[in-house]
Amino acid sequence: MFKKLLIAFLPLLILGEEIVAPLSKAPPSSPLPASSASSEKCFLSSSRPCLEGCETTKWGFFSEITWLYMEPKVDRLPIALKDDHPDAFITNVNFPEFKFKPGFKILFGLHLPRINWDTAWQWSELYSKTQKNLSSNTCQFLPAYYNEDFFPYGNSPRFQRVAAREKLYFNAINWDVGKSIWLTKALSLHIRGGVEGDFIKQALKVNYDGGNTTSGTTTYRIFSSQEVLNNTSKGAGIRIGFDSKWQTPAAAFSLLAAPSLAFILTSFNMFQYSRIAALASDLSGDTYANSFDKIKEHIWVVRPNAQIILGMHFGHCFNGCFLAFSAAYEAHYFWEQNLNRPSHIQRASYPTKGDLFLHGLNLAFKVEF
Repeated sequence: MFKKLLIAFLPLLILGEEIVAPLSKAPPSSPLPASSASSEKCFLSSSRPCLEGCETTKWGFFSEITWLYMEPKVDRLPIALKDDHPDAFITNVNFPEFKFKPGFKILFGLHLPRINWDTAWQWSELYSKTQKNLSSNTCQFLPAYYNEDFFPYGNSPRFQRVAAREKLYFNAINWDVGKSIWLTKALSLHIRGGVEGDFIKQALKVNYDGGNTTSGTTTYRIFSSQEVLNNTSKGAGIRIGFDSKWQTPAAAFSLLAAPSLAFILTSFNMFQYSRIAALASDLSGDTYANSFDKIKEHIWVVRPNAQIILGMHFGHCFNGCFLAFSAAYEAHYFWEQNLNRPSHIQRASYPTKGDLFLHGLNLAFKVEF
Protein backbone atom coordinates (compact mmCIF):
# COMPACT_ATOMS: atom_id res chain seq x y z
CA MET A 1 0.00 0.00 0.00
CA PHE A 2 2.80 2.43 0.94
CA LYS A 3 4.59 1.74 -2.34
CA LYS A 4 1.43 2.51 -4.32
CA LEU A 5 0.97 5.86 -2.52
CA LEU A 6 4.64 6.79 -3.09
CA ILE A 7 4.33 6.03 -6.83
CA ALA A 8 1.16 8.11 -7.02
CA PHE A 9 2.66 11.21 -5.31
CA LEU A 10 6.14 11.02 -6.89
CA PRO A 11 5.27 13.29 -9.89
CA LEU A 12 3.88 15.92 -7.48
CA LEU A 13 7.05 15.84 -5.36
CA ILE A 14 9.23 16.35 -8.43
CA LEU A 15 7.05 19.23 -9.67
CA GLY A 16 7.06 20.87 -6.24
CA GLU A 17 10.84 20.72 -6.03
CA GLU A 18 11.14 22.48 -9.40
CA ILE A 19 8.85 25.28 -8.16
CA VAL A 20 10.45 25.77 -4.73
CA ALA A 21 14.10 25.46 -5.68
CA PRO A 22 14.43 28.87 -7.41
CA LEU A 23 12.81 30.54 -4.40
CA SER A 24 15.39 29.06 -2.02
CA LYS A 25 18.20 31.10 -3.58
CA ALA A 26 19.02 34.53 -2.20
CA PRO A 27 18.49 37.31 -4.77
CA PRO A 28 21.68 38.42 -6.54
CA SER A 29 21.59 41.82 -4.85
CA SER A 30 21.29 40.34 -1.37
CA PRO A 31 24.41 39.76 0.73
CA LEU A 32 22.77 36.82 2.51
CA PRO A 33 23.51 33.19 1.71
CA ALA A 34 20.89 30.82 0.37
CA SER A 35 17.94 30.04 2.62
CA SER A 36 17.84 27.19 5.07
CA ALA A 37 16.31 24.98 2.38
CA SER A 38 19.76 24.89 0.77
CA SER A 39 22.44 22.50 1.87
CA GLU A 40 24.97 23.68 4.47
CA LYS A 41 27.61 22.87 1.88
CA CYS A 42 26.63 25.93 -0.18
CA PHE A 43 29.14 28.76 -0.34
CA LEU A 44 28.42 31.85 1.68
CA SER A 45 28.27 34.95 -0.48
CA SER A 46 30.70 36.66 1.88
CA SER A 47 33.28 34.16 0.69
CA ARG A 48 32.36 33.87 -3.02
CA PRO A 49 30.16 36.90 -3.87
CA CYS A 50 29.40 35.91 -7.46
CA LEU A 51 28.26 32.33 -6.85
CA GLU A 52 24.56 31.55 -6.94
CA GLY A 53 23.17 28.38 -5.47
CA CYS A 54 25.19 25.34 -4.47
CA GLU A 55 28.22 25.41 -6.75
CA THR A 56 30.12 23.37 -4.21
CA THR A 57 32.32 21.42 -6.60
CA LYS A 58 34.18 24.44 -7.98
CA TRP A 59 37.51 25.74 -6.79
CA GLY A 60 37.79 29.52 -6.65
CA PHE A 61 40.90 31.57 -7.33
CA PHE A 62 41.64 35.14 -6.34
CA SER A 63 44.51 37.58 -6.61
CA GLU A 64 45.19 41.03 -5.21
CA ILE A 65 47.78 43.68 -6.06
CA THR A 66 48.34 46.50 -3.56
CA TRP A 67 50.23 49.74 -4.02
CA LEU A 68 51.62 51.19 -0.79
CA TYR A 69 52.76 54.72 -0.03
CA MET A 70 54.18 54.56 3.47
CA GLU A 71 56.38 56.46 5.91
CA PRO A 72 58.71 54.64 8.32
CA LYS A 73 59.30 56.11 11.76
CA VAL A 74 62.27 54.81 13.74
CA ASP A 75 62.11 55.31 17.49
CA ARG A 76 64.62 58.05 18.33
CA LEU A 77 67.79 56.80 16.63
CA PRO A 78 70.04 59.88 16.96
CA ILE A 79 72.72 61.07 14.57
CA ALA A 80 74.16 63.99 16.55
CA LEU A 81 73.87 65.73 19.90
CA LYS A 82 74.04 69.49 20.06
CA ASP A 83 74.71 72.05 22.77
CA ASP A 84 75.63 75.73 22.75
CA HIS A 85 78.38 75.47 25.38
CA PRO A 86 80.81 72.69 26.26
CA ASP A 87 79.52 72.52 29.84
CA ALA A 88 75.81 72.83 28.99
CA PHE A 89 73.40 69.94 29.50
CA ILE A 90 72.48 68.56 26.10
CA THR A 91 68.79 68.83 25.28
CA ASN A 92 68.93 69.15 21.48
CA VAL A 93 69.15 65.73 19.82
CA ASN A 94 68.97 65.37 16.04
CA PHE A 95 67.21 62.40 14.44
CA PRO A 96 66.82 61.30 10.82
CA GLU A 97 63.32 61.52 9.39
CA PHE A 98 62.05 59.22 6.64
CA LYS A 99 59.75 60.41 3.87
CA PHE A 100 56.80 58.60 2.29
CA LYS A 101 57.97 56.01 -0.24
CA PRO A 102 56.12 53.52 -2.49
CA GLY A 103 55.90 49.79 -1.81
CA PHE A 104 53.73 46.87 -2.91
CA LYS A 105 51.94 43.68 -1.92
CA ILE A 106 51.10 40.69 -4.10
CA LEU A 107 48.54 38.09 -2.96
CA PHE A 108 47.42 34.78 -4.48
CA GLY A 109 44.78 32.54 -2.98
CA LEU A 110 42.11 29.94 -3.58
CA HIS A 111 38.69 29.09 -2.22
CA LEU A 112 38.26 25.45 -1.24
CA PRO A 113 35.27 23.57 -2.71
CA ARG A 114 32.31 22.44 -0.57
CA ILE A 115 33.36 24.54 2.42
CA ASN A 116 33.63 28.28 3.18
CA TRP A 117 37.39 28.17 3.75
CA ASP A 118 40.20 29.74 1.76
CA THR A 119 43.98 29.97 1.83
CA ALA A 120 46.27 32.74 0.58
CA TRP A 121 49.94 33.68 0.19
CA GLN A 122 51.10 37.29 0.32
CA TRP A 123 54.43 39.04 -0.24
CA SER A 124 55.05 42.62 0.94
CA GLU A 125 58.03 44.87 0.25
CA LEU A 126 58.97 48.43 1.19
CA TYR A 127 62.27 50.29 0.77
CA SER A 128 62.94 53.75 2.11
CA LYS A 129 65.97 55.94 2.64
CA THR A 130 66.65 59.37 4.07
CA GLN A 131 69.51 61.77 4.59
CA LYS A 132 70.07 64.72 6.88
CA ASN A 133 72.82 67.34 6.83
CA LEU A 134 73.70 69.66 9.72
CA SER A 135 76.14 72.52 9.83
CA SER A 136 77.28 75.19 12.27
CA ASN A 137 79.86 77.97 12.34
CA THR A 138 81.15 76.59 15.63
CA CYS A 139 81.82 73.02 16.72
CA GLN A 140 78.48 72.24 18.35
CA PHE A 141 77.71 68.69 17.16
CA LEU A 142 78.76 65.65 19.17
CA PRO A 143 78.66 62.13 17.73
CA ALA A 144 76.02 59.95 19.30
CA TYR A 145 78.39 56.94 19.14
CA TYR A 146 82.10 56.95 19.90
CA ASN A 147 84.73 55.43 22.18
CA GLU A 148 84.31 57.22 25.48
CA ASP A 149 87.46 55.68 26.93
CA PHE A 150 89.54 57.26 24.17
CA PHE A 151 88.03 60.71 24.76
CA PRO A 152 87.37 61.18 28.47
CA TYR A 153 84.37 63.14 29.63
CA GLY A 154 85.09 66.84 29.20
CA ASN A 155 87.18 66.28 26.07
CA SER A 156 84.30 65.20 23.86
CA PRO A 157 84.88 65.47 20.10
CA ARG A 158 82.80 68.17 18.42
CA PHE A 159 82.22 68.93 14.78
CA GLN A 160 80.92 71.65 12.51
CA ARG A 161 79.28 69.42 9.90
CA VAL A 162 77.22 66.23 10.00
CA ALA A 163 75.98 64.15 7.04
CA ALA A 164 73.74 61.17 7.80
CA ARG A 165 72.13 58.55 5.59
CA GLU A 166 69.72 55.88 6.75
CA LYS A 167 68.11 53.03 4.81
CA LEU A 168 65.31 50.65 5.68
CA TYR A 169 64.40 47.40 3.93
CA PHE A 170 61.15 45.64 4.84
CA ASN A 171 60.00 42.28 3.45
CA ALA A 172 57.23 40.02 4.72
CA ILE A 173 55.75 36.73 3.52
CA ASN A 174 52.43 35.52 4.95
CA TRP A 175 50.45 32.32 4.58
CA ASP A 176 46.91 32.39 5.98
CA VAL A 177 43.93 30.06 6.22
CA GLY A 178 40.56 31.74 6.70
CA LYS A 179 36.81 31.22 6.97
CA SER A 180 34.02 33.64 5.98
CA ILE A 181 30.77 34.04 7.90
CA TRP A 182 27.88 36.50 8.10
CA LEU A 183 27.27 38.13 11.49
CA THR A 184 24.29 40.22 10.33
CA LYS A 185 22.60 40.97 7.02
CA ALA A 186 25.16 43.70 6.35
CA LEU A 187 28.25 42.62 8.32
CA SER A 188 30.57 39.85 7.12
CA LEU A 189 33.61 38.50 8.92
CA HIS A 190 36.63 36.67 7.55
CA ILE A 191 38.60 35.03 10.37
CA ARG A 192 42.16 34.05 9.49
CA GLY A 193 45.33 32.66 10.99
CA GLY A 194 48.64 31.45 9.72
CA VAL A 195 52.38 31.96 9.53
CA GLU A 196 54.33 35.20 9.01
CA GLY A 197 57.96 35.63 8.03
CA ASP A 198 59.70 39.02 8.34
CA PHE A 199 63.01 40.45 7.15
CA ILE A 200 63.90 43.99 8.25
CA LYS A 201 67.22 45.79 7.85
CA GLN A 202 68.05 49.25 9.15
CA ALA A 203 71.38 50.80 8.16
CA LEU A 204 72.65 54.15 9.45
CA LYS A 205 75.86 55.87 8.31
CA VAL A 206 76.97 59.22 9.73
CA ASN A 207 80.04 61.28 8.71
CA TYR A 208 81.36 64.13 10.86
CA ASP A 209 84.03 66.61 9.84
CA GLY A 210 85.40 70.00 10.83
CA GLY A 211 86.40 68.84 14.28
CA ASN A 212 87.51 70.87 17.27
CA THR A 213 90.76 71.00 19.23
CA THR A 214 90.53 69.85 22.84
CA SER A 215 92.70 71.20 25.65
CA GLY A 216 94.49 69.42 28.47
CA THR A 217 97.75 67.64 29.17
CA THR A 218 97.33 66.14 25.72
CA THR A 219 95.81 68.31 23.00
CA TYR A 220 93.70 66.56 20.37
CA ARG A 221 93.12 68.11 16.97
CA ILE A 222 90.13 66.21 15.66
CA PHE A 223 89.75 65.83 11.89
CA SER A 224 86.77 63.59 11.22
CA SER A 225 84.63 60.75 12.48
CA GLN A 226 82.41 58.07 11.00
CA GLU A 227 79.69 55.90 12.55
CA VAL A 228 78.05 52.87 10.89
CA LEU A 229 75.19 50.97 12.49
CA ASN A 230 73.43 47.97 10.93
CA ASN A 231 70.50 46.19 12.53
CA THR A 232 69.19 43.13 10.67
CA SER A 233 66.33 40.95 11.86
CA LYS A 234 64.71 37.90 10.33
CA GLY A 235 62.28 35.43 11.78
CA ALA A 236 58.97 33.60 11.56
CA GLY A 237 56.00 33.06 13.80
CA ILE A 238 52.24 32.80 14.07
CA ARG A 239 49.69 35.48 13.32
CA ILE A 240 45.94 35.83 13.78
CA GLY A 241 43.44 38.41 12.59
CA PHE A 242 40.20 39.07 10.79
CA ASP A 243 38.77 41.11 7.91
CA SER A 244 35.33 42.65 8.32
CA LYS A 245 33.12 44.40 5.78
CA TRP A 246 30.01 46.40 6.60
CA GLN A 247 27.83 47.01 3.58
CA THR A 248 26.54 50.54 3.20
CA PRO A 249 23.06 51.32 1.76
CA ALA A 250 24.84 51.48 -1.60
CA ALA A 251 25.30 47.71 -1.83
CA ALA A 252 28.54 47.80 -3.85
CA PHE A 253 30.35 49.87 -1.18
CA SER A 254 31.57 48.54 2.15
CA LEU A 255 33.53 49.83 5.10
CA LEU A 256 36.44 47.51 5.85
CA ALA A 257 38.60 46.85 8.89
CA ALA A 258 41.45 44.31 9.06
CA PRO A 259 43.48 44.08 12.30
CA SER A 260 46.05 41.37 13.00
CA LEU A 261 48.64 40.45 15.62
CA ALA A 262 51.79 38.35 15.19
CA PHE A 263 54.45 36.88 17.47
CA ILE A 264 57.74 36.36 15.65
CA LEU A 265 60.76 34.35 16.80
CA THR A 266 63.41 36.77 15.56
CA SER A 267 67.15 36.54 14.98
CA PHE A 268 68.84 39.92 15.47
CA ASN A 269 72.29 40.73 14.08
CA MET A 270 73.73 44.05 15.21
CA PHE A 271 76.90 45.64 13.84
CA GLN A 272 78.39 48.93 15.02
CA TYR A 273 81.55 50.55 13.66
CA SER A 274 83.02 53.87 14.79
CA ARG A 275 86.18 55.73 13.78
CA ILE A 276 87.70 59.02 14.89
CA ALA A 277 90.76 60.53 13.18
CA ALA A 278 92.75 62.96 15.35
CA LEU A 279 96.24 64.34 15.97
CA ALA A 280 97.48 64.14 19.55
CA SER A 281 100.06 66.71 20.72
CA ASP A 282 101.98 66.69 23.99
CA LEU A 283 105.51 67.46 25.24
CA SER A 284 106.91 64.50 23.31
CA GLY A 285 105.55 65.70 19.97
CA ASP A 286 102.66 64.94 17.60
CA THR A 287 101.21 61.50 16.92
CA TYR A 288 98.16 60.34 15.03
CA ALA A 289 95.53 59.12 17.49
CA ASN A 290 92.96 57.23 15.48
CA SER A 291 90.24 55.29 17.29
CA PHE A 292 88.53 52.27 15.68
CA ASP A 293 85.78 50.23 17.29
CA LYS A 294 83.76 47.31 16.00
CA ILE A 295 80.93 45.69 17.92
CA LYS A 296 78.98 42.63 16.75
CA GLU A 297 76.12 40.95 18.57
CA HIS A 298 73.60 38.23 17.78
CA ILE A 299 70.53 37.27 19.80
CA TRP A 300 67.26 35.35 19.45
CA VAL A 301 64.09 36.81 20.94
CA VAL A 302 60.30 36.77 20.43
CA ARG A 303 58.94 40.09 19.21
CA PRO A 304 55.28 41.05 18.66
CA ASN A 305 54.00 43.22 15.84
CA ALA A 306 50.54 44.56 15.04
CA GLN A 307 48.85 45.66 11.83
CA ILE A 308 45.57 47.41 11.00
CA ILE A 309 43.85 48.45 7.77
CA LEU A 310 40.85 50.81 7.76
CA GLY A 311 39.13 52.03 4.62
CA MET A 312 36.48 51.74 1.91
CA HIS A 313 35.82 48.77 -0.37
CA PHE A 314 33.96 48.63 -3.70
CA GLY A 315 33.13 45.37 -5.50
CA HIS A 316 30.95 44.14 -8.36
CA CYS A 317 30.36 40.95 -10.35
CA PHE A 318 31.14 40.89 -14.07
CA ASN A 319 30.31 37.70 -16.00
CA GLY A 320 31.01 35.48 -13.02
CA CYS A 321 34.18 37.35 -11.97
CA PHE A 322 34.27 39.53 -8.89
CA LEU A 323 36.31 42.72 -9.26
CA ALA A 324 37.04 44.90 -6.22
CA PHE A 325 38.93 48.06 -5.37
CA SER A 326 39.78 49.42 -1.93
CA ALA A 327 41.41 52.55 -0.55
CA ALA A 328 42.57 52.39 3.06
CA TYR A 329 44.93 53.58 5.75
CA GLU A 330 47.46 50.92 6.79
CA ALA A 331 49.74 50.86 9.84
CA HIS A 332 52.32 48.40 11.26
CA TYR A 333 53.99 48.55 14.66
CA PHE A 334 57.09 46.51 15.57
CA TRP A 335 58.18 46.58 19.20
CA GLU A 336 61.94 46.97 19.92
CA GLN A 337 62.92 46.40 16.31
CA ASN A 338 66.26 48.25 16.35
CA LEU A 339 68.59 47.06 19.11
CA ASN A 340 71.47 49.46 18.36
CA ARG A 341 71.82 52.02 21.12
CA PRO A 342 73.81 55.27 21.35
CA SER A 343 76.85 54.99 23.58
CA HIS A 344 77.20 58.68 24.41
CA ILE A 345 74.44 59.15 27.01
CA GLN A 346 76.17 60.85 29.93
CA ARG A 347 74.78 64.28 29.06
CA ALA A 348 72.02 63.26 26.66
CA SER A 349 69.35 61.58 28.72
CA TYR A 350 66.40 60.47 26.58
CA PRO A 351 64.44 57.24 26.25
CA THR A 352 64.86 54.96 23.24
CA LYS A 353 63.36 51.53 22.60
CA GLY A 354 64.06 51.09 18.92
CA ASP A 355 60.38 50.64 17.96
CA LEU A 356 59.50 50.77 14.26
CA PHE A 357 56.25 52.28 12.95
CA LEU A 358 55.13 52.08 9.30
CA HIS A 359 51.99 53.86 8.13
CA GLY A 360 50.43 55.26 4.98
CA LEU A 361 48.13 54.69 2.03
CA ASN A 362 46.92 51.29 0.78
CA LEU A 363 45.34 51.04 -2.70
CA ALA A 364 44.33 47.49 -3.67
CA PHE A 365 42.78 45.82 -6.73
CA LYS A 366 41.33 42.33 -6.38
CA VAL A 367 39.89 39.80 -8.84
CA GLU A 368 38.10 36.51 -8.05
CA PHE A 369 37.01 33.85 -10.51
